[in-house]
Amino acid sequence: MTNKVPVISTHVEGIPEALPNDEFGILIEPGHSISLAESITILADDSNKRDAIAKKVYQGQKDYFSTESMVQCVAVVYEEILSK
Repeated sequence: MTNKVPVISTHVEGIPEALPNDEFGILIEPGHSISLAESITILADDSNKRDAIAKKVYQGQKDYFSTESMVQCVAVVYEEILSK
């Protein structure tokens, strides 16, 4: 995500939160090698889709998963706890 490349991943653990829809990457079911091959082919053949996903996933990482954004989220939680 931080390398500005399109992501193909499996639908496990917290991955769907990082890739909430097909604008952020391609999610496939674990163990489905045919889906993986099809996804690779789609991205290899479509530079516009590949570039759009790369830009979107990079921005999403920066907005939601960077060190700065994670620190801000933790700070909000602490502020809520301490204000009670």
